Amino acid sequence: MTIAAEGKGRDRYLIGGERGGSEAESGSKSVLIVDDEPQHLKWLQDLLEENGYPTTVAENGSQACKMLVTKPYRVLITDLKMPGKSGIEVVERMKRVQPDCIGIVVTGYGSIEQSVEAIKAGAYDFLPKPINPKRVFKVIEEGLRSKALQAERDWADISDGLIISSSPKMVRVMELIDKVAASDSTVLISGESGTGKELVAKTLHQLSHRSEQPFVVVHCGAIPETLLESDLFGHEKGAFTGAYRTRAGRFELAHGGTIFLDEVGDIPLHLQLKLLRVLQDRKFERVGGSKTIYADFRILAATNKDLQKEVDEGRFRLDLYYRLNVIPIDLPPLRERPEDISIMMQHFLDVANRFKLGSVEGFSPEATQLMLDYNWPGNVREMKNLMERLVVLMGSGFITPADLPECFHTRRTAKSYDVPSLPDEGVCLNSMVEEFESGLIVQALDRCNWVKNQAAKLLNIKRTTLVERMKKRGLERKASQPEGLGESDDFPRIST
Repeated sequence: MTIAAEGKGRDRYLIGGERGGSEAESGSKSVLIVDDEPQHLKWLQDLLEENGYPTTVAENGSQACKMLVTKPYRVLITDLKMPGKSGIEVVERMKRVQPDCIGIVVTGYGSIEQSVEAIKAGAYDFLPKPINPKRVFKVIEEGLRSKALQAERDWADISDGLIISSSPKMVRVMELIDKVAASDSTVLISGESGTGKELVAKTLHQLSHRSEQPFVVVHCGAIPETLLESDLFGHEKGAFTGAYRTRAGRFELAHGGTIFLDEVGDIPLHLQLKLLRVLQDRKFERVGGSKTIYADFRILAATNKDLQKEVDEGRFRLDLYYRLNVIPIDLPPLRERPEDISIMMQHFLDVANRFKLGSVEGFSPEATQLMLDYNWPGNVREMKNLMERLVVLMGSGFITPADLPECFHTRRTAKSYDVPSLPDEGVCLNSMVEEFESGLIVQALDRCNWVKNQAAKLLNIKRTTLVERMKKRGLERKASQPEGLGESDDFPRIST
């Protein structure tokens, strides 16, 4: 089962297989020209092709609508008034089947109102007859630049609007999101960098009764400590050097909506007490002010730190931790949900092809295996960035092991060590670590014929350290011990 959770205004979940529809492969400047006047059609085609724009022509709107389904285009130039389907109908068809195509309507004298109607239908601009050649190229280039900028913004935000998963762990996360979204309870989202903590926060906001109100994000770790208090609570004019006017803080701006404190574990201790009061009664004062301000907002927080450990080591207030940790949501790293890797590989490849104008077809079996074995320390964000890199650098073809970064070939992953699956009842970590270490020591000693100096060098430790660990574990060579002891598949191989 695959679950896709999208932003407001779209389906929240997509349960089933792959997302419907295929991403179009497109050239950078391919143009479809539609006109029922053969002479004008030929003139415009010659003009564009002489200036490096590959063109295809259609003699009427019905023919153009069929062509839009079978081949991708970057630009559509259509006459407005034609027998059968009009230019407006062609543009409407274009927006349905090729939303990234730039529609330009050619209009005669007296049809400006219809041109405006075409723009409302999805056209980028219109050209009056007779067409000025310079104007044609200006509109096309402006349209291409506009689409390119929008594509960059969409690509930058693509992982902020969609959760795709077939993992039971993520299914439980989505079920928890559904349960708590409607409440105003504080939620603490934890997980490694790149696992999608901000996406979960946005989803909680979009599914709440505050969805039409502001969603204010504060990146606590990115704001200098000296400015964080002012950023959160605002300041009065003259409160400090450079405070030339009164400024509302993020809590005021979030009134009626949601405030998301990203990397809340980075907030310094002296601000944590003031934050605690805000969580308790939603009241605060601006820096340099004495007036108490009340704001109504929901607090969501996220961290990639172990806040309980931060509390134990005196870097985070225990009372603040309990205030934040009302409803915890823990996002599993990508390596703990390997069933999602193949799904995300294809999803981000399709999206990168669309937004970066590539036509990379897929992955070779060898490349797929390397990606499945990889540890993904950067999680979903790393996956997305890798797909962008591959599409931009390759352009087309199949991804092979040679196309993947060096870390995919050299990084030791959990699978490389044949680590057993963690059972539901848990394990004794210390005993497993000792067993693992004992296996390595015996393997090194056996390879060096139990010459301790050589075995210590192979293990990159001192001889005295090796002797101590051997004594601790009662390791000694037995006369009956066969050669090759320690070469079991239960332990990683030591290469010289």
